Amino acid sequence: ADAWAVRGAANYQLQRIDAARDDLEQALALDPEQPSALTNRAHLHADAGRADEALRDIERAVALRPDGAAALGEWYLALRRCADWS
Repeated sequence: ADAWAVRGAANYQLQRIDAARDDLEQALALDPEQPSALTNRAHLHADAGRADEALRDIERAVALRPDGAAALGEWYLALRRCADWS
């Protein structure tokens, strides 16, 4: 699952959105509690204007790793994006 999550993150950075989504879904199929895959999938949801899905994934990532500074930072950014969509 970790390798799929890393590949998904790389594809996201390269703007290969479909490949990133496929990779992250594969990571989560193998390990539904993979925080980095959830965080990166939240980016895809947020970029597509799907605030509810983005926040759901970030909340799950934070719940899985509440001491993870990266997930908390992403949660904050997702909340800001959602506020901007109102």
